[in-house]
Amino acid sequence: MIEWIVTFVLSWIMFALLIDRQLLKYTLWGGITAIILQLIVDTSADAMGIYHVMAQLKLGGGSVFFTFGAVFTMGTIFVQFIPINRWLKILHILATATLFLGLEYLLVQRSIITYHNWGMGLSWLTNLVVFITITWLAETFNFNKKTNSF
Repeated sequence: MIEWIVTFVLSWIMFALLIDRQLLKYTLWGGITAIILQLIVDTSADAMGIYHVMAQLKLGGGSVFFTFGAVFTMGTIFVQFIPINRWLKILHILATATLFLGLEYLLVQRSIITYHNWGMGLSWLTNLVVFITITWLAETFNFNKKTNSF
């Protein structure tokens, strides 16, 4: 399952290129929150037989490489770039949820994720709820220490 390793490596390359190291002590809470939410969603879905994730190293219902790769790194980066403007915030959530859906689509096409009573629309809605939750928590607990005005 080379796909998980490729996803892991690419996620960490993007993280290294985009992360603001001075904010990391705050924004990493976005990554931790993303991991918690991903584990809840994937473990529940796996237990209910809604979808199945093929992985040799699993944590809950998902791949360890996904959890500590894409989920952690993108959760941290997501929080770092939450805009202050309400409409840009909505666009940020929509864009990130859609990008995660794109990754899931590729993994479904490679048969790494198989759906049983599930679909892309439900995944996108779940992604929206997850990123709305992360945004709310980040703003409530000041995960991103905003200093910009966009």
